[in-house]
Amino acid sequence: MAGWAADPQQWTHAMHRGSGRPFGLVAEAARRLGVELPSDLIAAMDWFDAQAMRADLAATFMLEPGEMMFWHNWTCLHARAGFRDAPGAKRLLLRLWLNVPDGRRVDSQIAQRAQRMDEDHFEAAGLR
Repeated sequence: MAGWAADPQQWTHAMHRGSGRPFGLVAEAARRLGVELPSDLIAAMDWFDAQAMRADLAATFMLEPGEMMFWHNWTCLHARAGFRDAPGAKRLLLRLWLNVPDGRRVDSQIAQRAQRMDEDHFEAAGLR
């Protein structure tokens, strides 16, 4: 396992675009880097993915115009279904980063990955 995790900068960037499954990102990063994950890790990730996709453990809802939702990205497992803009109704998603004094510290590599994601989103939206 040390081989695939030796350069977190490399694998966190490879995880940027994954399969949509919680640990699908890790598997996709390993595939892109040509690294084989240990079988016990794969089994644990598959179990976790199965639990995360259970309907009885999920909250599913549609935000209505004017509503907002806040969550802590590093402590709340979350996902969303696909979204398509409708005529006259374009989706607007803004990310807000808050640094709370004495709050939970975010590892610098994760913060850098998040910044790269934001830059990619700005570029894709034509804002850079």
